[in-house]
Amino acid sequence: MPFQIGDRVMCTSNYQRYDSQQSLVGRIGTVRSLVGDRYGVQFDQPFDGGHDLQLQSLRPPCPAGYGWFIPPEFLELERPTEVLHGAGSIGEFFKKLEAQACTSGYCSLQSS
Repeated sequence: MPFQIGDRVMCTSNYQRYDSQQSLVGRIGTVRSLVGDRYGVQFDQPFDGGHDLQLQSLRPPCPAGYGWFIPPEFLELERPTEVLHGAGSIGEFFKKLEAQACTSGYCSLQSS
């Protein structure tokens, strides 16, 4: 299933980073970029070894310790559980930010 910038996703299927015993299974975050065949996900909580997605073009930037690149087969869409004060979901917030950034020349989604 292809994901879009701003989609809220959960890491599934026993995905475990190659450099750590720490699993990312069950962690929830927001798709911030697509690089090659992996999605740059900014997780809601920091974790040991997390990084900033190493993309200087992300606006707003991903905080150090929150990001990781995940293959799509290890992600699924998060089921929305709440709406933030009538402003829509966090995913919608990031989609709007990404759209604004693209019009300013800072788009992180690579076109095919």
